[in-house]
Amino acid sequence: MTTKETMTTEAIKVLLVEDSVAEARLLYEGLTEALPADFQMAHVRQLSEALEWLWAERCDVILLDLGLPDSHGLATLTLTRAQVPKVPIVVLTGFDDEAVAVQALEQGAQDYLVKGQADGKLLARSLRHAVVRRQLEEALVQQLAVTSARAEELQRSRQRLI
Repeated sequence: MTTKETMTTEAIKVLLVEDSVAEARLLYEGLTEALPADFQMAHVRQLSEALEWLWAERCDVILLDLGLPDSHGLATLTLTRAQVPKVPIVVLTGFDDEAVAVQALEQGAQDYLVKGQADGKLLARSLRHAVVRRQLEEALVQQLAVTSARAEELQRSRQRLI
């Protein structure tokens, strides 16, 4: 199945890690208004709950607040990425800090959005793009492995000919 087919036939499973129930409700409503039936969202309120949930369940993308009752700042991202390194993470936080945004991206976040500045359409687009980018990264890694193996094979053939 191609990336395009995946994106059009299956709902994107989102794990929202957000301590505010009101904020979670707004995000859910914004996503369903922007793209009804394209997203399935699970919601947890603490990092510990998220890590527990991720042990038992699967999601396509994580929408992660950096200010949680049991974790704060980029450590939240680091701990989440350590548990699920192949799942794309979009940071959605109240911190409008360009330096933190750059650090989050350097540490593997797919995007950094500021609460109140991201409407449902922007959020939906960011989540979709995060999933597609991660799929493309995985395909690129696999292609690199195949290319590397082929190069080694050609080198061995060259050595035998010499």
